[in-house]
Amino acid sequence: MHFETTVAVDAPVDAVWRVVVDVVHWPELTDSMRRVEWVRGDSIALGNAARVTQPWMPPNVWTVTAVATGESFSWQSGSPGVRTVATHVVRPGDPGRSTLTVGLEQFGPLAPLVGLVMGSRIRRFVRMEAAGLKQRAERA
Repeated sequence: MHFETTVAVDAPVDAVWRVVVDVVHWPELTDSMRRVEWVRGDSIALGNAARVTQPWMPPNVWTVTAVATGESFSWQSGSPGVRTVATHVVRPGDPGRSTLTVGLEQFGPLAPLVGLVMGSRIRRFVRMEAAGLKQRAERA
């Protein structure tokens, strides 16, 4: 399963990036998250990991797998039969504006089943996350 959403943000890239990488505060921005806490490291950096607790899902540890500072980061989580990769990309738009793309892709033998059972919730959570990040960046 692959899903992504892109939103236009009325804020410059650096303002959006600061909100995107402040993952421990994401639960304040969206009802799709209950808690985010670092379990290895304390920031978006290669190899660092955070435990993310979401409604109706078991807590998962997400490990940062790629970072282009000021532009994008990816992290992944695994459970038996499924590996999930989430991406966050900030791009410049018109002066003082940006776009934010939040994506999620699942791989593995159980990915089709997870997509079937939880696909609508996952898509809704990705949209909620993007909307919350957008709203916080625009208020900054």
